[in-house]
Amino acid sequence: MRSVFILSIWIWAAVAWASPVIHDRHDDPYREHRPMYSRVPEKTTADPSEQIFEVLIDQGIAGVGLIFLSWFIWKTNGQARTDRRELEGRLIALIEKTNTTLVEQKAQLENIGRELERIR
Repeated sequence: MRSVFILSIWIWAAVAWASPVIHDRHDDPYREHRPMYSRVPEKTTADPSEQIFEVLIDQGIAGVGLIFLSWFIWKTNGQARTDRRELEGRLIALIEKTNTTLVEQKAQLENIGRELERIR
């Protein structure tokens, strides 16, 4: 059911996007060529982050999706960072505990070795 719904939305969006593009291309085949952009960029005083945001919003659903995806990655990255710090702390505690256990076992083995030499 969901796949049919998603597929129908995708087809509707594709038709809605392609219709003006196809109509514009086939409107007048004999019109003269006009460039879509200029090689000289226009000077703007807007903040680059605002410009990026405006470009993404101009893209419609895809732009909003990219904004949401970048926000989600930023949030999960912060959570992953805190989880990693916690795991590193637990790993260091485990290593310290293992080192103390190894030192105790080494002392016990030395005592056993001395007792075996004394028994011989």
